[in-house]
Amino acid sequence: MIRTRFAVMFCLVMALTILRTADVPALAASASASPRNDTDAQKGTHGKFTIDVAMDGRTWRMNDGTNPFYPVFTGQLMRGNTFIVSGRIYRGNTLAEGGDFGGAHNPSGPELPDAIGTWVCRGTFNLDIGEIAAGGFPHVTSTQVFTFDRGGVLVTEGPEGGAAVLRAVIGGAGTFDEAAGDVVEKPLGVNTTNLFNVRFHFDVD
Repeated sequence: MIRTRFAVMFCLVMALTILRTADVPALAASASASPRNDTDAQKGTHGKFTIDVAMDGRTWRMNDGTNPFYPVFTGQLMRGNTFIVSGRIYRGNTLAEGGDFGGAHNPSGPELPDAIGTWVCRGTFNLDIGEIAAGGFPHVTSTQVFTFDRGGVLVTEGPEGGAAVLRAVIGGAGTFDEAAGDVVEKPLGVNTTNLFNVRFHFDVD
């Protein structure tokens, strides 16, 4: 009788263990597949999320104090030139594609409302304007700082300009403390300030 009860209890425990073990990958798959809402980046949620940045052409400054983009594109770009520029961060898929330097109907840029943060980029040109015009890329190597209004900072480093590129997430602060991972930067076109709208697809650990 005792042996029979022990056997029954043992089978019940084993069955429960198997069921719990089987549930783990299902729950993990469910969590990884759950959609991320458009405020994930503001909250510092780690994982995959998309944001847009509208660069503000009025804020561009080269190391000599000039602005080759605003109000008109002058093309005064040379390898070794350093620069700094600012922009505004928006929820992913906010900004439109298209536009060109001096275009009369370029998509909206940093004048759009409902920004969720600020963006600052500093870098150095890899190429002369002639090489860029001939299709050379990446145009620059840069450091970018994403500061979100609801807390959290992300910092990325790598190439950019001329095509979609992969960049490294090298750190963060606040809700993104010790962040690491990568980000794909995709140029969308030229906005109303004669500089670029860009989309970023983050994968942050």
